[in-house]
Amino acid sequence: MRNFLAVSNLTVICIDNYSQPMKASSPHYQTVKSHIVDGIRSGRWSVGERIPSETALAREFGLSRMTANRAVRELAADGILERVQGKGTFVVEAQPLTSVLQIHSIADEIKARGNNYSARVVSVRMVVVTNSIQERMQLPVGSEVASSTMIHFENEIPLQVEQRLVNPVLAPDYTAQDFSTTTPHDYLTSLAPFSRGEHTIEACQPDSRMLRWLQLGSAEPCLRIHRTTWVDSTIASNAILTHAGSRYQLRTSLTSPGANDGIRPTSR
Repeated sequence: MRNFLAVSNLTVICIDNYSQPMKASSPHYQTVKSHIVDGIRSGRWSVGERIPSETALAREFGLSRMTANRAVRELAADGILERVQGKGTFVVEAQPLTSVLQIHSIADEIKARGNNYSARVVSVRMVVVTNSIQERMQLPVGSEVASSTMIHFENEIPLQVEQRLVNPVLAPDYTAQDFSTTTPHDYLTSLAPFSRGEHTIEACQPDSRMLRWLQLGSAEPCLRIHRTTWVDSTIASNAILTHAGSRYQLRTSLTSPGANDGIRPTSR
């Protein structure tokens, strides 16, 4: 039996028994994030060790403190860093689970675990909006929408197949990007932060194409996340994220309504 939980515009379906270098054009805060993640990965900063202050990071890269603050704040939200008032920002131990209630970069997530991230781009193109796409993106049938399919690898093992639709009004140059060097998530958040998101999680049986992409030898059940994100009242992106069931788990911590913010997510 599936239980449904709605939390602040985010719908979660709980399924029993389931769970390179930056481009020169990348936003400055992404460069700082990459520097920190690479430092953790290389062992420069170990678990429990304090990283340089935001002021020091800003000085090192010749950026504003606000830019350094955004990089640190996003890594803290991803569960990679912990900010302790009056003491600094520290590296936290990577957990073997991923939070379903956060929207973050899979590349940062994998690198922070000390593993190698790579990706293979299957396709990036414009497609015509059909009735099924219209339901997902709320765009007129017959108009065009950006589409991308790629495979994310952890230590050369396929972890996730990402099939994404993107509103071309919000990201007109989406299909011109080289997603072998950056992720769609990082590119889209550099254009405009998401206002809200919605996840739906389900178990599924992969078709032959998905079996090939995930390098599965048999019809192993998969975990599929349907993710929609908005910028203000406009759907910015709709992504279908498919994982082999044996390689991926999801966990979240909940508190009673009205206690703090109601959610204490843990990140992978």
